[in-house]
Amino acid sequence: MIHTGEKPYGCLVCGKSSLRKQDLQSHMVNHDMSRPVYHCTICSKDFLSKLGLKLHMRNH
Repeated sequence: MIHTGEKPYGCLVCGKSSLRKQDLQSHMVNHDMSRPVYHCTICSKDFLSKLGLKLHMRNH
């Protein structure tokens, strides 16, 4: 699989694929709706961390 480029572990929510099962499990945290979401009031983009929103706000 490593040399073929195959990524057998696919996210059923967004379609992102990964080579390792552990990577998919880590990715799935992004789809956990019980986590707080930080919302940009300028462009309506959502972020999973306060830092992500803070870094994004530099673009505005």
